[in-house]
Amino acid sequence: MRIDRLIVALLLIALVIWRLIRYVRLGISGRPRALGLPGGVFLPSSGQAGADSESERPPSGRSPVRVRLIGASVSAVIWILGNLLIWTFLFGLPKLRDAPPVLLGVVGVFANFYLIPFARRTGSRCCE
Repeated sequence: MRIDRLIVALLLIALVIWRLIRYVRLGISGRPRALGLPGGVFLPSSGQAGADSESERPPSGRSPVRVRLIGASVSAVIWILGNLLIWTFLFGLPKLRDAPPVLLGVVGVFANFYLIPFARRTGSRCCE
């Protein structure tokens, strides 16, 4: 095993241990604390959150079940097409053929962290 791979592996193990100790300390402490933004997603501002809750009301002409079904269908189609594009590009591009499949899989999973909220927002906007 090359020395640089060993160093990277040891650094990753140290990072995992440090985060585990941090979370255990936060769990043991009496007062709740924020651990940061999960998944790198920014929280909406209070003005935007109020506007979003008002815009999520179904139109008076349609039934709420039908609106939710259409929104969920649009979200699912966007998510499926996005995943099809992501995985096709990751495993189909000639420049990425020499990359380890585990690394490509991690990139594909992390891309879904941004694709899923995008699909949800687009699905809810299409039914306004």
